[in-house]
Amino acid sequence: MQQPSVTFTPVTDSVPIIVGAARSGTTLLRAMLDSHPQLAITPESYFLVSLAKSRRFTRQQPFDLDSFVAALLHHPRFQRWGLPPENVAKDFRQPTVDNHGAAFRILYAAYGAHHRKSRVGDKTPWYVHHIPFIAELLPEARFVHVIRDGRDVALSQGRGPILGALNWRRAINDGKSAAARLGAGRVLEVKYEDLVTHPEASLRNVCMFLDLDYDSAMLAYTDHADRIRAGFNRPESVAHARISESPSLRRDGWQVRMHTQDVLQFEHLAGRSLIACGYELSGLPRSRVVAARASVVAVSIRIQLLVRRVYDRLAH
Repeated sequence: MQQPSVTFTPVTDSVPIIVGAARSGTTLLRAMLDSHPQLAITPESYFLVSLAKSRRFTRQQPFDLDSFVAALLHHPRFQRWGLPPENVAKDFRQPTVDNHGAAFRILYAAYGAHHRKSRVGDKTPWYVHHIPFIAELLPEARFVHVIRDGRDVALSQGRGPILGALNWRRAINDGKSAAARLGAGRVLEVKYEDLVTHPEASLRNVCMFLDLDYDSAMLAYTDHADRIRAGFNRPESVAHARISESPSLRRDGWQVRMHTQDVLQFEHLAGRSLIACGYELSGLPRSRVVAARASVVAVSIRIQLLVRRVYDRLAH
């Protein structure tokens, strides 16, 4: 069935952007919100930042719509959205599309029309590092920062306690910094643990933040698991496959599955962030040897990441 064409109109409704450290529960929240009869949440986009910051566009005056559309349609993340490229290209033929913000509004509207929803949001965890930039690009954006105990996040990521601590701490610090800068009206923190144990209360809070009427259909999100999985980066992953199941807090969380030394390393590097998020530390006796070793490895990892970022920036 041919989907209706989208005509650009000024956006008045808030646009939810789900962010957070990887494996913090952003997929769960996306599945819940996407099950709302009025709201569609896109798969991870990434191009919202990458295209808006691309040298090809920041150096061009005025905004080159043709170049933007060409880059968008060839972007692998956009192709996972399942939108017919010819329809999207047609939707962009609007006289008011003269900047990135207007272009992204057209794109979100096209996704909503494709799924017959009146409101649209985005789920890209990585945007937690770019909240102020996106907030300026899209003043209607409202950011929902999903937070989960970093020790469980590190276990879920499987990258070890030190890299896990560095990644989680950075996401938490960037999210909280943006919340302090933009205010409670733009950034809402949602605990993964609350979302699992008290889903209705958590979702009502999110809906209030988004000026969206609460609908119990969000609690039946497992009925739409196939459509949610369609936009996953790695559909074969265990965490993504579980979206069809109602979640429950693991009885074998970090307290059971995380080695004592790993807990000490994580808490040495990210203990303050754990406390800032309301999580209790393990209470294990500190080890100077373990702490020193964690600090040395952390410095090595930071140097490697810095070199990689500089190389990528020069390459592009």
